Amino acid sequence: MSISLVTGATGFRVAHVTNHLIKSGHKVIVIDDLSGGFVKNINKKAIFVKCTILYKATVLEKLKSMKNCLQFGNLNKLCLSI
Repeated sequence: MSISLVTGATGFRVAHVTNHLIKSGHKVIVIDDLSGGFVKNINKKAIFVKCTILYKATVLEKLKSMKNCLQFGNLNKLCLSI
């Protein structure tokens, strides 16, 4: 089973990406700070980690076991997180 990390996944459009990954057999970990979305948009089968992508240690910890990482979080914050 592939493990995928999706950031910014509580928004309406990105929630559909997460749903597709889960339907395709992926285990999905979602990282989001809820600044632009809602918990209700997260698939119940996804693992939700509430944090901003600015928390490098948390993001790097989750990336260790990932096959895929889809970054949809706030691009303004992304520049600061790199």
